[in-house]
Amino acid sequence: MCDLPIDVKGNGQPKFIVRPLVAEWHQRQWHNRELEPLII
Repeated sequence: MCDLPIDVKGNGQPKFIVRPLVAEWHQRQWHNRELEPLII
C-alpha cells in the first residue's frame, strides 16, 4: 500500500512537497517507512 500526501506551501510561487509513505504487510505485521520528501 502506498500513501502520497502533498503539502502546498509558499507565498508568491507555490512549492509542492510530496511525502511518499510505503506500508507493507510482512510476517503478520505492518511495516511503515516514509521515503525522503520531494520538493517541486
